[in-house]
Amino acid sequence: MTHKKLTEEELEFSIPAELIKSLRESKTETFITGQKRAIDALMFGTKLRKPGYNIFVTGSTGTGRHSAINKILENSVCETPLKDVVCVFNFSNPESPGILYLPAGRAKSFRNSLNNLITIVRKRIKSRIESDSFKKKRNSIIKSYDSMEQELITKFENNLKADGFLLVNSKTEENEMISDIMPVIKGKPVDFDEIQQMVSEGKFSLKEEERIRNNYFKHLDELQELMRKMQHNRVELENRLLEEEKRFIEPIITSEVDDLIAEYKQGDVKKYLIDLKKDILERLYLFIDEEERSEEENDIDFYTENEAERYQINILVDNSKLKYAPLIFESYPNFTNLFGTIENRMEQNTEVKTSFMMAKAGSLIKASGGYLILDAESLFQEETSWEHLKRALKSGEVQIQQPSSPFNPSGGFIKPEPVKIDTKIIIIGNESIYDVLYNTDQDFEKFFKVIAEFDSEMDINNDNTRQYISFIDDQIKTRNMKPITETGLQAILDFGIRMTGHRKKYSTKFAKILDLLVEVDYWAREAGADQIDRTAVETAIAKRNYMTNLPEEKLTSFIEEGTIRIEVKGTKVGVVNGLALYDRGFYTFGRPFLVSATATPGNEGIINIEREAGLSGEIHNKGAMIIEGFLRSFYAKDFPLSLFASICFEQSYGEIEGDSASSTEIFALLSAVAEVPFRQDIAITASVNQLGQIQPIGGVNEKIEGFYSICEKFGLTGTQGVIIPESNVKNLVLQKNVKEAVKNGSFSIYPIKNINEGLSILSGMEAGEITKKGEFPKNTFNYIIKKKLKDLSKKSKNSCR
Repeated sequence: MTHKKLTEEELEFSIPAELIKSLRESKTETFITGQKRAIDALMFGTKLRKPGYNIFVTGSTGTGRHSAINKILENSVCETPLKDVVCVFNFSNPESPGILYLPAGRAKSFRNSLNNLITIVRKRIKSRIESDSFKKKRNSIIKSYDSMEQELITKFENNLKADGFLLVNSKTEENEMISDIMPVIKGKPVDFDEIQQMVSEGKFSLKEEERIRNNYFKHLDELQELMRKMQHNRVELENRLLEEEKRFIEPIITSEVDDLIAEYKQGDVKKYLIDLKKDILERLYLFIDEEERSEEENDIDFYTENEAERYQINILVDNSKLKYAPLIFESYPNFTNLFGTIENRMEQNTEVKTSFMMAKAGSLIKASGGYLILDAESLFQEETSWEHLKRALKSGEVQIQQPSSPFNPSGGFIKPEPVKIDTKIIIIGNESIYDVLYNTDQDFEKFFKVIAEFDSEMDINNDNTRQYISFIDDQIKTRNMKPITETGLQAILDFGIRMTGHRKKYSTKFAKILDLLVEVDYWAREAGADQIDRTAVETAIAKRNYMTNLPEEKLTSFIEEGTIRIEVKGTKVGVVNGLALYDRGFYTFGRPFLVSATATPGNEGIINIEREAGLSGEIHNKGAMIIEGFLRSFYAKDFPLSLFASICFEQSYGEIEGDSASSTEIFALLSAVAEVPFRQDIAITASVNQLGQIQPIGGVNEKIEGFYSICEKFGLTGTQGVIIPESNVKNLVLQKNVKEAVKNGSFSIYPIKNINEGLSILSGMEAGEITKKGEFPKNTFNYIIKKKLKDLSKKSKNSCR
C-alpha cells in the first residue's frame, strides 16, 4: 500500500540565485513595496481636502505605515496658502484674547513692526511732550486755571475779611495741608475755645459769640463749596491737558499706525490696529515718564504681567520655515498636545495669574493646512481627546483652553477666540479599533471616510522580488552595513517568505526584515566576515532562536526524560500523536502531545474531557462537537449512534483552543472503537468537517519541525513523519534540516484530503469507500468501525431494558 509523500522539489521555496542576480542588476528606485491598494487610498484621501475625508490607516505593525505616510506627504504642496496664527490682547474684552491670521512667515515681521511702532511712538511722544510749543501751551492752560483758582480764593478771602474772619492753612500729623476759618477779634485770629473763655470772663457777650459761630458755619459751607469748585477745576485742567496731549500726539500715532495698516491690509489685522491706536491714546501715561504716573495708573492689569504687554503679540503658529504642507506626527496625543493650553503662574501671594501671552497652540492648530498623524491606541488613552477631536472636525475650530484640574477647576481665567483650522487627520490603528469605532461611534464614518489597509504580505513575482531586493540593498547602504551577496539576499527572501507561512507570498513586515539585517550585520562583524552571505544569515537566525527558545528546550527535555509521555515508535490502540503550537509572542514553536480515547457501550455520547474540565476554548468545543456529527453522517446513517466515549489531551493542564486537533481526536476515537492499533511514529495536525473532509490549519511549519526535532532526539527510524492537510502544502516553508531529512527519506510528510487517507496511513489497512448500497467492503477499516458501532448500539439498547 502506497501513500503520497511530499518530495524535496515540492518543499522547495527559495528564489533562484540566478534570478536574484538578474533582478538585482535591473532594480529601479521603489516607492512603497507591496502596498499599492493602501497607497492608492492614501493618495486619494490626502489629495481630496473635503470635509470628512480624513483617513484611518490599518495594518500590522512593521508594514511601513508610518514610512509610507511620510514618503507621500513629506513634500506635499499646500492646496491653500498657509497662515501664521497669532494671539493678541482684546482691548475691549481682556478675558477673550483675539486671534489674527497672517500670510505664512509674516507673524514675526508683524511682531517686529509692532515693537518698532511702540518704540517709535514712545520716542516721538516724549519728543513732542518736551517740545517748547507743547510746554508753552501746557503752561498757558495751567496758568489760566491757576488764575481762575486764585481769583476764587481772593474773592472768598475778601468776603471773610469783611465779615471778620480769616482763612488759615495748617498741616496734620500726616503732613497733609488742611484749610480752616478763624474769627478775627481786635486784629487777632482766635479760636472758639478762646472766645468761650472770654464769654465766661464777661469780656464777650453770648449774643456776639452766637453771631460769630453762625457766621463761621456759613463760611465753612462756602469753603467746602470753594474746595469742590477747585477740585472740579483741577479735574477739568487734567482733562484739558490730556486733550491737549492727545491733540499734539494723535497725529504721531495715526501716522505710524496707518503706515502699519497699509502694510497689513487684512480685515482682522486692520481692526486690531485701529483698536490699538485708540487704546494708546487712552493710555498715554504708559508712554510718558513712568515716575509721574499716579498709583492708580501703576496698578498691574489682572490679565497681563504689565500693561505694556497688551501691545505685544503671541505667535501661536509660525510657518516661516515651511516649504511644504505641515506634517506632524503626534506621538503623545493628550488634550494639551492636541488642542493647546493656557499656562499660568503662581504669584508670591498664591494668586494664580495668566495672560494671552501664555497661550500655546496644539498640534491640531500647527498642522492646519497640512496633515496630523495620530496613533489610535495613544489617542484613546485619554478619554476626552477623541470627543474634542470630533468637535474640532465638526466645527473647523479649536478652542485653546486650560484643562480643568483641582487647582484650576474653571479651566482658566481667559478664553481666546477659537482658532480656525483646515487639518487633515490620519489615524494609524489596527483593524479591531477601526471595527469598534465604525460599529459603535455614529460620528466615526462621518469624519473618516477613507480607510487605507496595509497588507502584511504580497505576491511573489519578479516585480515584487526586485522591490524587495532594492529595499534590502538600500537599507544596507543607508545603515553602512556589510555588503550582501546573492546567497545572502536569497536567505533574507526565504525569511520573508517563511514569515507569511506561504510559499507564494512575501511578508511586508519590513520592520522585522530590518531587524534581521541589523542582527546579521552584527554577527558578521563579530565573525570578522567581509560580506553577508547565506551562512551569515542562517547564523544570525540560529543565534536569535537560541536566545529565545528556552521554553522550547524545557519542553523538549520533559519529553526526553519521560516526564511528558510521547512515543515516536510502535503502535497503540486509542492513542495518537497530535501537534500543538506554542506562541510566546516573541517566539513560536510546535511540539507533539498525546490524544487518547476510550469507547464503551452507553448513551452518554462523546465526552470531551478538556471541555468538561473547563480547559477547552470555544473553537475547540466546536471541533469536538463536529466529531459526533462525522460519526453519524459517515457510519451511523441506518442505526442510532449509541456509545460512551471519552477523548483526552493527556498531560495538558492549560486551556486548549483551535480545531487543528479535531482530526487527531477522530483518529484516536476510531482506533479505540475498532480496537485497531495506530502508528506512533506519525503525528497529525488537521481540521475536519462533519463530512470527513480535511481542512487547513495554522502553524503547519512549526508543528512539523516540532515533531521532527523530537524524532531526531529519540533517533530517526526512516518511518517517522507528519500528516497534514493537502491544502496546507502551499504553506510549507520548512527549515533546511527538515527538507534534508525528507530528501534522504528519514522523515516523511503526508498530505491528505480526507479522513480515509489518514486512516490508511495510521492503521496500515485499506480505509474502504462506501458502496452504493451504503456498505463498506469487508476487511477494511471502515467496515470494522461500522460493525463495532452497531455492536455498541445493540449493547447500549439491551442495557437500557
